[in-house]
Amino acid sequence: MKMNPWTLSVLLLLAGPLGADPGWHVEYPESFCVVEGSTATIPCSFTHPKVHKRTETVLRVKRVVWCPDHLICHGTTPNVYDSSNVRADSRFLYLGDLGRNCTLKIIKTEKRDAATYYFRFVTNGGGYSGRKGVKVTVTDGDDVKVRSSVTDNVVKEGGQVTLTCTSACSFHQLDVHWYRNEHALPETGPALHVSHLTNDDAGDYTCSLDSSGQKPSAPWSLVVLEDEDGEVVKVRSSVTDNVVKEGGQVTLTCTSACSFHQLDVHWYRNGHALSEKGPALNLSCLTNGDAGNYTCSLYPSGQKTSAPWSLVVVEDEDGEVVKVRSSVTDHVVKEGGHVTLTCTSACSFHQLDVHWHRNGHALSEKGPALNLSCLTNDDAGNYTCSLDSSGQKTSAPWCLLVGEDEDGEGCEGQKLRH
Repeated sequence: MKMNPWTLSVLLLLAGPLGADPGWHVEYPESFCVVEGSTATIPCSFTHPKVHKRTETVLRVKRVVWCPDHLICHGTTPNVYDSSNVRADSRFLYLGDLGRNCTLKIIKTEKRDAATYYFRFVTNGGGYSGRKGVKVTVTDGDDVKVRSSVTDNVVKEGGQVTLTCTSACSFHQLDVHWYRNEHALPETGPALHVSHLTNDDAGDYTCSLDSSGQKPSAPWSLVVLEDEDGEVVKVRSSVTDNVVKEGGQVTLTCTSACSFHQLDVHWYRNGHALSEKGPALNLSCLTNGDAGNYTCSLYPSGQKTSAPWSLVVVEDEDGEVVKVRSSVTDHVVKEGGHVTLTCTSACSFHQLDVHWHRNGHALSEKGPALNLSCLTNDDAGNYTCSLDSSGQKTSAPWCLLVGEDEDGEGCEGQKLRH
């Protein structure tokens, strides 16, 4: 049987220099859908033997070519890309290399770009063309739509919604751009996730398959409603009402429909920023200075701020948060004797500084207990304790009276001086 010489040459070009050697191969999708005006990237890879079987020559790729609607893609065949003659103004960009990658990018696709594209590579030991080619279909883009993860267009503040751009074309390797009220958003890709919703997120959302915004989808309108009580961010407390006694404690928690994971939570009292941050604010050893209106915000600017929670601090039953208690039953101690004064509080003294004062003058001793021994008249006076060195949160005075010893002797039998 005689074979047409032209047919024989075509088969040899397709099969490669060594016939049906599986080491020569081009891989790309059989078909690819593109929306007119969009940018598409056609994935492609190729392989060849490292060494020519017959000549044992190390093979190196010298030229790569993409051709439309031509099975051979050889010689002077019309092409859209040729590495030996690159056109700077071409809408077809080769993103591959001379190793394994033969990816082709088509910019601002036109209707006339619809074709079956073949890739061919040429080495110093022969060339090979991908047999099947990739069929590129160009649609007009009228079927581009926005679909949402919610059943209707209304979402509460603090909620979330995912919008998906759909089309008859697959979005694999396609650029998808998003717009709200015709203004471009920084997010790109087939899906747009919008969370922690506020009224600012409301509007008409569209998607487009090119950055110019031409041929966008029909708009999808998002309506954001206030939460039932009008609050997205709230302050909750560990107490049943807003009144706490001096010396007591309360924990305020900032809550929201949003998760606080990786969000900044800032706290304010009477509109002034506090140094504490985080979802929980712990207030202990309360005084009247802690009373006020507390708010929390998800941003340091004070936006998305809760309604105020009012803290009222009332005096303890006997009017004291910090008290001095003594080891003696009354206030009179004989000269040479001793007494231990203890500073007590509704607050824990763990890691708190306790300072002592006599007649308003600071003493060198610190700590919850003050031990006074070998008493003299100089030790008499009004003793107070404080939970900080400034003298704030100070106890009422405890009066120590030192009486003369009956035999006139002080500590260790030594005579006291009068």
